[in-house]
Amino acid sequence: MARALVALPARAPVVLFWAALVTCVTILLGAFRPVVVLPVLAVVLVATWRGAPEPVEVTRRSVAGAGAALGLALTWLVLNLPWASEVLLVQRDPGFLTLEGLWLRENADASIPLRSATSVAAAVPGVDVVSDAFWQVGSVMDAQGAKTFPGLIAMAGWVGGQSWVLAGNLIIGAIALLAAYDLGRRLLDPIWALLPMAALALSVPWLYFTRTPFTEPTNVALTLGGLAVLWSLPRQPQAWRFALGGAMLGATALSRIDGAAVTAGLVLGVGLAASAARAPATRVAWVRGMWWAGGAACAMVVLGFLDLRLNSPGYLDEHAGLYKPLIGLLIGSCLAAAVLERITRSGALAAWVGAHAGRIGSTGALGVGLAAVVLVSRPLWMQAHGWAPGSPIAQFVEAFQSFAGVPVDGTRSYDEMTMRWLSWYLGPLTVLLGVVGVALMFRESVVRRRPELLVVLLVLGVPALIYLVRPTITPDQVWATRRLLTAAIPLVLLGAAWLLRRAAQAAPGRLRLRPWLRFAVAVAGLAILLGVRGAWAPVLESVDFGGRAQEVAAMCQHIDGDPVVFVRVPGPTILPTVRIVCDADVVELVEAPDAARLAALRKAWGVDRVVVAAFSATVLPWAGVAPAATLTTPMSRWPHGLYPPQEAIPFTSQLWMGTIDDDGQVEPVPDSG
Repeated sequence: MARALVALPARAPVVLFWAALVTCVTILLGAFRPVVVLPVLAVVLVATWRGAPEPVEVTRRSVAGAGAALGLALTWLVLNLPWASEVLLVQRDPGFLTLEGLWLRENADASIPLRSATSVAAAVPGVDVVSDAFWQVGSVMDAQGAKTFPGLIAMAGWVGGQSWVLAGNLIIGAIALLAAYDLGRRLLDPIWALLPMAALALSVPWLYFTRTPFTEPTNVALTLGGLAVLWSLPRQPQAWRFALGGAMLGATALSRIDGAAVTAGLVLGVGLAASAARAPATRVAWVRGMWWAGGAACAMVVLGFLDLRLNSPGYLDEHAGLYKPLIGLLIGSCLAAAVLERITRSGALAAWVGAHAGRIGSTGALGVGLAAVVLVSRPLWMQAHGWAPGSPIAQFVEAFQSFAGVPVDGTRSYDEMTMRWLSWYLGPLTVLLGVVGVALMFRESVVRRRPELLVVLLVLGVPALIYLVRPTITPDQVWATRRLLTAAIPLVLLGAAWLLRRAAQAAPGRLRLRPWLRFAVAVAGLAILLGVRGAWAPVLESVDFGGRAQEVAAMCQHIDGDPVVFVRVPGPTILPTVRIVCDADVVELVEAPDAARLAALRKAWGVDRVVVAAFSATVLPWAGVAPAATLTTPMSRWPHGLYPPQEAIPFTSQLWMGTIDDDGQVEPVPDSG
């Protein structure tokens, strides 16, 4: 029992990896069904069960730590389940990810047939069959992005229906917390590892991006879990460990288009570790391992891009400016690793590193500190302008600026604010401790020849630095911290905990550990948790778009499977919601129609009952006086602005629904009671 308990934090991320891989492959094959996926996953898990991170020694301390970590993860999950979001309309990423999950819960293929909507759109000009975050490909529509994450939350839906799809990311978030603990106990120790795990669990970005379907928690679990597999390589440099760890890190590309950044850090980190190894046999093993890890990771990256090319080609083409530089970085890292391999053969580099380890380590640590100073100081001497004037994003930023009462300039991308964003959510002291800890970790990785530590620093450090320098995201909070969640935030928390542990262990054999030092370490550890807690606000006590599930269920009941015309003036789109959740054919108009246009649509459909819906009564040609809203639903949502969210924004969603008569006028749908 104790052995199983201690092994669980290491096992859970590996199981998630295999589930993600099976999900991706079966979706690509159009075979994503429980009857296929679950048996295949069971066979894969049995066949690969021995492939896991190095077992942690079973001691009282490790059992206590693992038990506390499991209790923390389960408690966190249970407490957050009531706050799972209800984003069932396309309102940024959570909307289409949720809808994709609901579609895959019932369908084996990711492509969504448009059915009769295509012929109606061909017969009536100016009619859309797809909307935000979806592309038309022939007679189907494809949602943007990779399909692995929607497939994972769809698997939760196989068990518990729609509510489990909505809460599926919280389950992944709990696994990611265990992954953070597992890596932390290897880097720190079984008790100290609870500190960064708890700080991550309590942070506002983590709560927001797990309560709502986002891809980042999946990548945190895969990244930290993969690093735990690689941790034992100095003692156990088997090829399968390199391959499994590399595959888990590369699998971040199965859910996010920017996963190549993690793989670039992996290849570079393992290559540098191989080149600096002391013993020739160790260098040979690490060189071979570099290609095993890099090859497995690159295979996952290729699989991720294959998924995008087949299932979301429009999204892939639109984001070429994002992924092409990352692919270039990955290729450059592979070339650098190849050069390092050539240098490694002679052992000259290892000898040079051994002769100058102290100087190299200190220079690297100083470089980390200087980089942090530059990043922190950027608001004093620069303003980033990354958006084109008049673009939709620029208009978005202008709205935030107007609300915040600051000068309006929509071209500002606020890249210089990334370190300040970290301090808002983690606390300035935590960021300071984290930077110092990371700097000293780098020095130790060189001076003491700890390749596993160097790999951790580069795998997390490369994507962290990329997004700290240029986040490439709209600067609203808490949204913008997506770019920091997968690497920068875990790295800072691990670095801070590492520094405090080293301070607590300040060589008691060489100098007596004074009570004040113990007290200072305890206060600093508490300050880390309080710094995270300091960003909490009443918004945490709200369900993002709570009430939307009730509204959508009532809307589907009124539609009753009949075709739908949605008039999108104003409001968000409900087209994909109608098609996926209500299983009805639907077209969208972006301008208010007259009766003749609606009559033409009814005729094109050739059925007796065609439903029309809009978020405004004035855009529909009613047969009489405009009625009261068919559905009136109180809701609340998390705010988005230039500063951390505080109060949830209450609002009322009103939806008008009717049926189109022969003349194109709209009759209100009868009250369903």
